[in-house]
Order: sequence, then C-alpha cells, then structure tokens
Amino acid sequence: MTNSIWGWGSVRFAYGSDTVTFDNAASKVYHKHDKIDNKTVNGKTIRHHVGFIPLFECELYNYNDGDDAKFITLLSMLSSSANANEAITVYPSYDVVDTGQNQTYSMFLDSDIDFEQITNNVFAGQTIQLSFAGETVSATLPAYTSGMTADYIIHDETNEESFLIHDETNAESFLTTL
Repeated sequence: MTNSIWGWGSVRFAYGSDTVTFDNAASKVYHKHDKIDNKTVNGKTIRHHVGFIPLFECELYNYNDGDDAKFITLLSMLSSSANANEAITVYPSYDVVDTGQNQTYSMFLDSDIDFEQITNNVFAGQTIQLSFAGETVSATLPAYTSGMTADYIIHDETNEESFLIHDETNAESFLTTL
C-alpha cells in the first residue's frame, strides 16, 4: 500500500480552546508559488522566489446526527478569529489516531459562508464550501507522506524553526526550515 502525500484523514479546525473535526469532508491542500517577476530592458525575465502560500479548500456536510453542533462550533470559531484578526489552525488531513503526522497551518478564512441545501423537497442535509489562505509564506514545499513523522525543532543558537522529517525506521530523514 502506498503512502498519501501530505497525509490523509479528517478535516480539523482549532481556535483558542475549541476544536472541531469533520470526518466526512472532501478537501485539498495546495501551495501557491508566490513570486515577483521583473523584465529587463532587453526582455529577459528575472524571477524572485518569495515562497509558497498554503491554500486549503474543503466541502463539509451537515447530514449526520451531531453535525449541526460541529457547525455551530466552527461558525463561532470563525467569527471569533475574524473579530480578533487572528488565524485559526487548520489540519487539512487530520489522522484520528494522531501518530504525529498531522500537518497544521495557521490560516485565514478566504471565502463566504454559504450553506447549500442538498434538496429542496425534503431536508436531506446541507453542504458548505470553505477556502482558507495561509498566514505565512514558507520557503520550501512540505515533503512528507502519511508514513513519515515530523519533529518540530528550534535551533539553540539561531532560533531557526525547522522540521526533522523521517520515516518509521529513521532510514530516510531530512531537515526543512519554516
């Protein structure tokens, strides 16, 4: 069986002391290349790499018992974070077993809140599509799979933040800076 690039699992949101997890969600995380292009007088393009901005889209469903309570919690978290001008923590692929492989991003809501009825004849549930944009730009793309673990590291002398990414056997490992 192959490992999933950038993890797999449920979608989880956290803000303050509140967390909410949506097990039945369709989602994708991607990274927009942020760059500045300049043209010289002779027409040559000079590209300046700024970094990669994490972007996240999800479709959440309100059709199981208890889903409505999850949405009320999520709406409260989104309202509170927006009023405080703060990002929320997004786990695009939250592994319920929590093996330490859960990638997290600090993100701002980047979409409107618009619940859509699945049908108009009888209440069969609702869906909502949300999109988020990362609070910070990363110099590198994340490079891990669901079979790898990332350990958060801060260098003693330089205070540089990094992740040591390794597989279960520690046979493969590499350091990536934030």
